[in-house]
Amino acid sequence: MFDSKVETPESQKEHLRVLSLKVAFLETLNRSLIRSLARTDPRFVDLLELELLEKVNVIAETDPQIAQAIESYLVDLLKN
Repeated sequence: MFDSKVETPESQKEHLRVLSLKVAFLETLNRSLIRSLARTDPRFVDLLELELLEKVNVIAETDPQIAQAIESYLVDLLKN
């Protein structure tokens, strides 16, 4: 499951760079999909907000820091 090779600082930096690019792509895709869905049905954003709030509350029970980070991201996402 895990790669057994030893990572060097350079390979770790490259791995983080690749992950950062993947996250940026997914954030862009996510924003685009939400905007498209919001244009098709104005209720979509309200329903999404309720659903996401419920999920963040569940996450907060196990890890409040992660829940706070997700909540901040979602607030930024939904206001745009």
